[in-house]
Parts: sequence; structure tokens; C-alpha cells
Amino acid sequence: MSGAGIYEGRPVLLIQRSDTVQADGEGAQQQHPLKLNATGTGNAVYYLDPKDGRVIRLTTGQELSLTITTTSAKVHQFKQSSRQDFRLVP
Repeated sequence: MSGAGIYEGRPVLLIQRSDTVQADGEGAQQQHPLKLNATGTGNAVYYLDPKDGRVIRLTTGQELSLTITTTSAKVHQFKQSSRQDFRLVP
């Protein structure tokens, strides 16, 4: 979804961004080693003022899955969802 649109009665240029994340790592909690794995997707829509290129609104979303594995092969899984809406205040 990219192109022209209307926001609060004003013409805007809409730009959509999509991204993915894949991360692996190792760490420790006190003396206990841990392995981490994270995967997720995100998106954003920028509302730009075509006159000066300023962002007048930005909406974002992200879905993330995190897996933590201990040395005893115990697996802990977490999911996180976030949504944010930013608006320029004159």
C-alpha cells in the first residue's frame, strides 16, 4: 500500500514498510547457559505531507516469538505483539 491518500482532510503520500527479524544468541542467567531464538515480522505505514516531506503520522506493528532453551533442554516460549500510532502535534 503505497501511493496517494487523504488523512484528516489533507492529501498525503502513504509509504508502507514490511520487515522480518531472525536472531539467535547465547547467554547466561547467573551460571546457567541459555540459548535464545527470536523470529518476527513488522510493518509500518508512513503518512507524509507531500509539500515538505514531513511525517505527519506513523503506525507500526510487530509480532515477535522468542524461544529460550536451557542446558537441561527446558524450552520457554514467549510471544509479543505491539502496535503504535504516532501523530505530529502542531
